[in-house]
Formats: sequence, structure tokens, C-alpha cells
Amino acid sequence: MNFRIIKSDKASVPLGHYSQAYVYNDIIYIATQIGLNKNKQVGSIKEQVDIIFQSLQYILAEANSDMSSILKVNIYLSDISYWDEIDKLYCQYMKDNKPPRGVIPCLKLHHNADIAFDVIAYVKD
Repeated sequence: MNFRIIKSDKASVPLGHYSQAYVYNDIIYIATQIGLNKNKQVGSIKEQVDIIFQSLQYILAEANSDMSSILKVNIYLSDISYWDEIDKLYCQYMKDNKPPRGVIPCLKLHHNADIAFDVIAYVKD
């Protein structure tokens, strides 16, 4: 069995009893990411998305991967009216990678975040 826990000191630290990510048989399962700054506060939608993608990049790098290896994304939004802004930012970070994704409207998220990402990716050779 190919299993390991991923921990990046550069990414957002878990705020509860969970790991940043697991790798199992070369698939990376990343914990839901929210955009809290170092003071554990949320900023604008752009700031939240930037923090989420920075954390994803650090976690993926720690797992020997990168943004081009993302296989699936679920995006949780506290207000669907944020979608146009989020989609533009998402395109900038994801570039040519267009994995399947889901967009799930929901209430405010933990720590009053407005957006969260669930990501599954693969380990690069």
C-alpha cells in the first residue's frame, strides 16, 4: 500500500483534527481549503482565492506535484453572486488545466469564509 501524510509548513495549517493531505496510490486527497490569512481572518474574495491557491500549490509541491495534476475540484460558495469573480481568478491559476469541477452554493463556511475548495490530484512521475 502506497500511503503517506502530506504536510507543508508553507501552506495553511489545519485548524482541527485532520491532515493537509494524504497520498494513496499516487492520488492526492487535499483537505478542504479556506482562505484565512495568518491572523485567521478572511479578506476579500480575491484574497481568499489567492490564499487557497497558494496553499494548494504548497501542498501539491510537498506531494511532488503541481497545479497541472489536479483531477477534480469542488468549490463551495456562501453566495453564488461571487461566481464571476472567482471563475476569473480560477482561470488565472489553473491555466490550461480544466479538470471537472462542481460549484456548490452553501451558507457561510467555517471561520466565516465565503469560499472553500476540495481538490483531488495525482503525483507527478
